[in-house]
Amino acid sequence: MKKLYISLMVFLLTSLLFLGCNNTGDTAENDTIPSKPITVKKGLVVNVFLDNTSSMEGYAKANDASKFNEVFNGLYYYSSGTHAEINGYYTQSNKTIVKGRPISQTIIKPVNFETLRSEINHKNIKFTDSYQLPDFFNDVVDKTVNDNSHDVISFFITDGILSGTNEEIRKDPMFNINSASTVQSRISDALRKLDDNYASAVFRFKAYYNGKYYKYNNDYRTELRNVSRPFYVIAIGPQDKLNEFYKQVENGQKYFRPTEKVLFYRGLKDMKVNTLDAEYEKDTIFVYMEDSRENHQFYIEKSVLPSYVDNNSLEILWNGQPVDVVPQNGKYKFDLRLDKYDPGKTLTIRLKSDLPTWVKVCHSSNDKNITDKNTAELDKTFNLEFLVNGIKDGILHLKGSDYDMKWNYTICTDIKDNY
Repeated sequence: MKKLYISLMVFLLTSLLFLGCNNTGDTAENDTIPSKPITVKKGLVVNVFLDNTSSMEGYAKANDASKFNEVFNGLYYYSSGTHAEINGYYTQSNKTIVKGRPISQTIIKPVNFETLRSEINHKNIKFTDSYQLPDFFNDVVDKTVNDNSHDVISFFITDGILSGTNEEIRKDPMFNINSASTVQSRISDALRKLDDNYASAVFRFKAYYNGKYYKYNNDYRTELRNVSRPFYVIAIGPQDKLNEFYKQVENGQKYFRPTEKVLFYRGLKDMKVNTLDAEYEKDTIFVYMEDSRENHQFYIEKSVLPSYVDNNSLEILWNGQPVDVVPQNGKYKFDLRLDKYDPGKTLTIRLKSDLPTWVKVCHSSNDKNITDKNTAELDKTFNLEFLVNGIKDGILHLKGSDYDMKWNYTICTDIKDNY
């Protein structure tokens, strides 16, 4: 009996110890275990803004408007492929009463995108009085950044003609020529409201145009009868989303097939200067030489530079003197004459604040030359350089500076035998 009693006591004690060791109740230690943050993936919204002011009517009313309509199909195709919500916006004349008098205003109106596309395809779109490009940009930016629940990429379809207000032109008929930089700064100011994470792309298209074309002073007009004219789609959105769309276009996106394009973004990858033996991201490059004086080849991968950079905008200086840069196989190559005993070994790389060549070629400084008999001028857009510069300055926060970015390197040399 005594042995049975002892056995029972051992069993009970063992059970209690076992339960104590496996206790999963609330403890101070358990309370301090952090929970994993829940990451909510934002949905994508595509906003399509149509500049349906009177200067755009010629594209929609052309006998063959298929090339103009195709852009809307391309944006629909993109939104469907990314499962994005797609919205349309265009201008509408709105009459209000101010101090007992009717005042006509032009406002941006939301519209179902399918309705917008149908109106364009059936040539039922209505056109309104003047609405300035800077006002469009302000509307696009506001709709892009004020939606905190989604990633928003906006597309603005326009003829890209930069102009002041009707009142400014009435006061000074030469305003659009003499003060184009003033209107350019208004676009830059609108885009500077975006943070560094945003990018903008300009896509150039061509389509038939059939209608009146108003010249820079609004007084002179000419009839263009089913001639080929450029128009533009300006995209604004987060860098990652716009980069994805831009690559899709580069790879041949169905329907959306621009003749020219450029992408501006501020988030540049780290600059990397390469030699045949190494890659350098910091500000010092080490080169080991066989002799005291030698030519050495360096290169920069094109992929680390912004897409708008070409051989004209990339400037490389060696001890303050420009060196020749040769684009080859996706690289910008350059040779430096290195001297072990030269105390000044400074390599400077800078990106000039320049525009792609196609923008300069397609720019018109006086659109009185645009007629249906002048094929060369028909292919140009009045004040295009000012428009694209305004977009670039606003996105890159340049404020008219001569250079976008600049890097300095010190090249340290020594004879291999010393190591």
